Amino acid sequence: MLYQVRALTPAEDITPMGRLLSKLPTDVHLGKFLLIAALFRCLDPALTIAAALNSKSPFLSPLGLEAEAERAKATFRSGISSHPTVPSTYAECCNR
Repeated sequence: MLYQVRALTPAEDITPMGRLLSKLPTDVHLGKFLLIAALFRCLDPALTIAAALNSKSPFLSPLGLEAEAERAKATFRSGISSHPTVPSTYAECCNR
């Protein structure tokens, strides 16, 4: 995994990316995601996505109300993936 995210060289020397990742209290893939988000100046939504990935889904589907829950979730949908939906949902809820 450390080779995959370029935290180590083939000779197993730590890279600058590896040094940065070693300071983050998360797994290396999520850490690299956050570093790239900071580089592209979109850290705020990335932090929300990272928090959501490390916890249970904020979207509940109560037994018997699955269709209604899906309709409610669709009002927050942002794109084709559920990952961009999470920050837009939090933003919408926080602005109420």
